[in-house]
Amino acid sequence: MIVAHVDGSVEPKRFPPVAGVGVYYRPGDALNYAARAPLAEDNNATELLAVFVALVRHPRRSPITIRTDSRATLDVLERLARGDGLRAFKFKGARGAASCRATLFWLRAVLFWREAATAVRKVKAHAAATPDNATADALARVGANASAKRVVPYAPTGGGFFRLGGGGGGGGGGGARRYEVALFFEIARFLSGARGEGNGALEDIVDS
Repeated sequence: MIVAHVDGSVEPKRFPPVAGVGVYYRPGDALNYAARAPLAEDNNATELLAVFVALVRHPRRSPITIRTDSRATLDVLERLARGDGLRAFKFKGARGAASCRATLFWLRAVLFWREAATAVRKVKAHAAATPDNATADALARVGANASAKRVVPYAPTGGGFFRLGGGGGGGGGGGARRYEVALFFEIARFLSGARGEGNGALEDIVDS
């Protein structure tokens, strides 16, 4: 089974707050990934975005085990599996609520569309026994401090493409439409069975 460690990082003391996601497989893997998250209001939402990023970029016909140090993330995934509606989930910051629910919508869709075994496991945070989790955390922090140009380009925003998917809410500004177009192509690539390409080299994402 292929294993991917994921983590999200929020730095609320920055103004404005910044957040990042990290996905780590193994040294030099093309699917290693780090980038800024578009919203920085809710740590749990950032962790869920990291899971979405890992799954949507992984070949859907290839088995994967996601490892996270977030118990809250596991709880949300279990509730999605039980069929809880998106409105049942609460997130910090009304501004980002639609985007958080959009992430849940597409996360649920990607899980449904996968054609191989998918497992999610809890690991201890910052433990010596789980150095790969520490690497994912480091990637998430690097992503949070990366250039604004290194935002996850296809993060669900709760705008028009989300409404096409059956959800609601969210504004339809030009920035949101840019994300929705990128999300459309990312979902199309995922459904084709191709994998995404990462930016695992840290020098590619750190501000120069």
